[in-house]
Amino acid sequence: MTPLNPLFRVGQINLQKSKTASAELNSRRYHVTLITEPYAYKGIVRLLDARAGTVTSAAGTSPRAAVRCRVNHWPAANFTDRDMATVVAKICNVDV
Repeated sequence: MTPLNPLFRVGQINLQKSKTASAELNSRRYHVTLITEPYAYKGIVRLLDARAGTVTSAAGTSPRAAVRCRVNHWPAANFTDRDMATVVAKICNVDV
């Protein structure tokens, strides 16, 4: 199925803390991925390919939410905790 807007792709997925699901997500090429229940080891989200984007999640906890971005973005630390990950992204020269 072809996405309606092939220029910018957003995905949302519940990984259920699965290593296999995390590895499968690496083959998907979303610009922004909203992740619930990511696989984490020692409080850090793991098994997501760094070449596919950077992952933002709460530091020092076992996060239940994360955002992976392949676009220019900045973490919004004041609005990020174990249950919510927030970033500010620049898309088409507009901060979103």
